[in-house]
Amino acid sequence: MAERSGMEDTQEVLEEMGVLALSKELGFNAVVLDYVDNDGWVKFDRGKTHWLNGFYKAKVFSYADKIVQTCCLKTHRFGGHFTLSLKN
Repeated sequence: MAERSGMEDTQEVLEEMGVLALSKELGFNAVVLDYVDNDGWVKFDRGKTHWLNGFYKAKVFSYADKIVQTCCLKTHRFGGHFTLSLKN
């Protein structure tokens, strides 16, 4: 499992939510993407995307048999309004 929490400290979130303890109990790796160094990422050129400088993907996803991405349904940070936007 690989995770990055964005605005929060990922390590703390995973500890607080019990994910790190569960990973030890069930024997899976929990990768905190915040701590992955530059060699752990692959750069993709812009192509026909809107990312002018391209974008990066963590190499850990290249080795996975399957990738499941879940969205984070939440309100916007300062307004408290729920706009049905998906935060990935």
